[in-house]
Amino acid sequence: MKKERKFKKEQILVYLIAFVMIGSTFGVMFYGFSGTSTELTYGKFTFSREQSPKNKWYTKIDGKTIYFDYFPTEVESINLSQEISNRLLNSVEIDFTYYVNDTKKDVIAYSGYDMQQQLVPKNIYVRIGFTTKSEYNVPVITCEDATPAVPVLYLKRTNETKIYPEGNCVILEAATDLDILRLKDRILYSVLGVMK
Repeated sequence: MKKERKFKKEQILVYLIAFVMIGSTFGVMFYGFSGTSTELTYGKFTFSREQSPKNKWYTKIDGKTIYFDYFPTEVESINLSQEISNRLLNSVEIDFTYYVNDTKKDVIAYSGYDMQQQLVPKNIYVRIGFTTKSEYNVPVITCEDATPAVPVLYLKRTNETKIYPEGNCVILEAATDLDILRLKDRILYSVLGVMK
């Protein structure tokens, strides 16, 4: 009789443990490890990651919520000189341009639009254009149009990812679609004072 009770208790314990383990597995599958958000700190900024619907990092800058595709440590490897950073930070307008028929024009257009939206708190106007004439109602902007007061960001696809000056123009070269977004975030982090 004693053995039977002990066996039943052990059996109930095994079932209970199995239930908890299976329930935990389903919980992770359906809800993820961290619920709806993750928080990380970078310098004096606390970032949260919204798992859905945007799946973006965000933080408060000057009282406004600003969104990014990448956390700052994910773009630190992209070198951005202090000269370029200062030039952009001291501008009232930045022109953003790219080739209208670029194979990745959707990602590039999103990057320009996102930059336009996120720089509003710094009172920096971003004008978007193409490097050549097109059927769309957008201005033609080339590096020849760049001035010290209005720098031009020219984003293009190449086989490496980097940022460098060419006169008053700032060339953003991206090797992949993801690098296009990383370049955009690297510029934003610098202009918004999150990174140098």
